[in-house]
Amino acid sequence: MSSVGVAHALGVPNIHLMGWLASSLCCLGGIVGLANQKTSRFGNALGMTGVFGGIATTAMFMHYPPAVLLQCLGLLGSAAVVGLSIGKRVPITDLPQTVAVFHSLVGMAAVFSCLSSFMVEVHPDNMHKIAS
Repeated sequence: MSSVGVAHALGVPNIHLMGWLASSLCCLGGIVGLANQKTSRFGNALGMTGVFGGIATTAMFMHYPPAVLLQCLGLLGSAAVVGLSIGKRVPITDLPQTVAVFHSLVGMAAVFSCLSSFMVEVHPDNMHKIAS
């Protein structure tokens, strides 16, 4: 993903699309890798690389002001701490329930993203209020 960052800094047009494509392929490869115990470690690493690459590519593409970027990084960091602390305490037998709970959080994030997109379309002058 560092090559996408370098290309972005050099002004290569639409490089974010390649970053998202590479991240998507890594996520798909991670899911395939998790299907077998022999390849699960590689699949886990590939999935994490894909998610990190997607977040990094989006952050580069959005051209956030420094204050908003710091807010995003703070929220990502706090979410990582919460997720890791929950993940360390979950017994292996409760893993399906834990995945279901985390997926419900993803659904909630998608709802908030859709609502904010709708609000930006309806009231584009109030975009600064939506971000905060």
